[in-house]
Amino acid sequence: MRFVWIGGGSIGLLHAGRFALAGIPAALVVRSEQQRDRILEDGLSLLLAEGERTAFLPCAQIDDAWFDEPPDWIALAVKQTHLSASLIGRLAEAMRSHPAAKLLCFQNGIGHVDKLAEHVPADRIYVAVSTEGARRLGMNRVEHTGVGTLQIGRWFDAHGRRDEAKIAVDHFRQAGFHTCVSNNIKEAVWKKLLINAAVNPLTAILRVPNGELLSSEAWIGVMRRLFEESRQIAHAEGVAVPESAWDELVEVCRRTAINRSSMLQDVESGRETEIEAINGSLVRLARRHGIPAPVNETMADLIRGMRLQ
Repeated sequence: MRFVWIGGGSIGLLHAGRFALAGIPAALVVRSEQQRDRILEDGLSLLLAEGERTAFLPCAQIDDAWFDEPPDWIALAVKQTHLSASLIGRLAEAMRSHPAAKLLCFQNGIGHVDKLAEHVPADRIYVAVSTEGARRLGMNRVEHTGVGTLQIGRWFDAHGRRDEAKIAVDHFRQAGFHTCVSNNIKEAVWKKLLINAAVNPLTAILRVPNGELLSSEAWIGVMRRLFEESRQIAHAEGVAVPESAWDELVEVCRRTAINRSSMLQDVESGRETEIEAINGSLVRLARRHGIPAPVNETMADLIRGMRLQ
């Protein structure tokens, strides 16, 4: 079983590194030549609960040939903002050349799976929903900042082909991740969307790590309003998000207390954020259903304004 990880951010580095440490055949594809060369020369350093370890694995730059051997799984661990037409074209070409390969999508937000399905066979697309905490410390260094869970399932025809997902789950468990097969991955995606919609923009606007959001009753109140508003939009989309998802949101903040959200890091670095895939997507869906979404709309406008500064 061979995994190819696409993306040199915190999630791609953490998973590719832990797979390599567990002896699972893995390769990594990154955007820059500098990151590729650093990983090939010095290895990939992981700061884990048990200490720092270094993994060595094949690494290619995005414009290189990706594979020395046919992949069984292509794990897409880039942000939605990086899903360019050229990258999607490379993915489509890879899936055509390797008909046994499956695509596993780690993206936040919604909308990207349907976009990918226009170019990749839908029955070979799987979705991963992770609550792992990770922080990239350098081009070849990543810290595992919080243990979470990982669910894997098929977005289309979610009740079929459990065996292939189960095989993938077994390898993730071997690499040290708490992983299970989901028969309702859409609910899991929406739960994470509601968490991201409440946590990411607030941490970016307030410039605080995740755990700080729980230090103020006022901030908790804003998170709760975002959660309830987003939950109503989910119900309009036919996804029943349970009330217990609020408790999960609070627990994520506690478990990843020292994490600086990806949106906060993007704002601090002047990069494009994922606001359109998260709160922006919720606002667009709310309009489609005729539901007011003033809190999500305010968050989206504030982040858009920060990006323009």
